[in-house]
Amino acid sequence: MGIEYTGENATDGWTEREMQVALANARLIAAVTGAIERGEAEPIVEHLSWKIEVIADSSGKWAGNGMRYPTYRSADAAGYSLSQRWTLVKEYRVVSSEDPPNTDRDGRLL
Repeated sequence: MGIEYTGENATDGWTEREMQVALANARLIAAVTGAIERGEAEPIVEHLSWKIEVIADSSGKWAGNGMRYPTYRSADAAGYSLSQRWTLVKEYRVVSSEDPPNTDRDGRLL
């Protein structure tokens, strides 16, 4: 079952309880996302490592390399560092990978 946008309020017909649960979930997601972005928490997902991908040209396509980081925070730091050194980087992101880490927490190759 998919969700379709009909131009109407998505919460039309929801009970008060359903609205409260949705709001509580949204607040929880925002709090966890903020903690991850601030480096205060690590996401809990099934993966072995993290990798960075960048957009560095006008194609808009994401590209990455073979570097695999043991934590979200170390991958994010590497992505930020790369974006500061490469003038062509328009955007970077951190994504999970099924590959084993090949760097330590400081980004040095193992």
